[in-house]
Amino acid sequence: MNKITIAKLNALIERYNEEGAMTVRRCYYVLLSKGLIKETNSAYGTLSKLLVKARVEGDLPWRVIIDNSRNIIRRPTYSSFEESFEETEEYFKLNSMEQQDNYIEVWVEKDTASAGISTITYPLDIPLVVARGFSSATYVKNAVDRFMKIEKPIHIIYISDFDPEGNYFPELFKTQLKERFNFAAEITITKLSLTKQDIEENNLVWIPIKWKSKKSEEKQMQKAYFREYIEANGMRKVELDAMAGNILSEKLQVALRELIDFNIVQKNEELSKECLEEWKKENLKEVKE
Repeated sequence: MNKITIAKLNALIERYNEEGAMTVRRCYYVLLSKGLIKETNSAYGTLSKLLVKARVEGDLPWRVIIDNSRNIIRRPTYSSFEESFEETEEYFKLNSMEQQDNYIEVWVEKDTASAGISTITYPLDIPLVVARGFSSATYVKNAVDRFMKIEKPIHIIYISDFDPEGNYFPELFKTQLKERFNFAAEITITKLSLTKQDIEENNLVWIPIKWKSKKSEEKQMQKAYFREYIEANGMRKVELDAMAGNILSEKLQVALRELIDFNIVQKNEELSKECLEEWKKENLKEVKE
């Protein structure tokens, strides 16, 4: 193994110790920011192959890399009713969001970032929506159906790349709610990250905006929001994967402190346990051996 490869693997292990498991895309940006690889058309594919080889040969621990894009879907089965009940019991929680003054959802553009964010939203009963860029009409309609049931201020915290689509989404989403679905209730949509401030404070790496064809370039440049972005930032963007997951998580926690009463969450945990124990007393008979 040459010195450059060793330096790359050591840099990834060092970063893993700071922020935990990373996607391959995140590893790419870690090495890019340290000057250990260059931004080329083949760089990402070459790195992906290197990381596979390094893990198979034992030079890089498997735990360093996480893949959130592939899931196994199957029906849950159990060896007994008791086992099934124990799992259900473990996950029983009353919804603390119902008791909050605000209704909150966190929307993230990329599934690769959802794992770290979910460690923040899950315990707080905050829905985490993986939007995957501009959402489909069905996706937006499903959101409207949820919002129609809410009778308190609605807040959406949006997390995406710093690029034309990511910056324009909050405005587009509010427009779609009103014009396409006639949803008139006020919704606050806040772009949490990435922002210009994030890029400057964390020295995040810019990469060029690339086109599949000249025709696709011309089509995009006809859009006002796209032209405005290019005029302000040039033909470049910063991907969400460029930002360390732990920094993003800390930023989200700070934003949520302005909207959530954490005491309600704690009391809800205690009340959930009390409700469960009460139900068990009333409904479960002692098993006699």
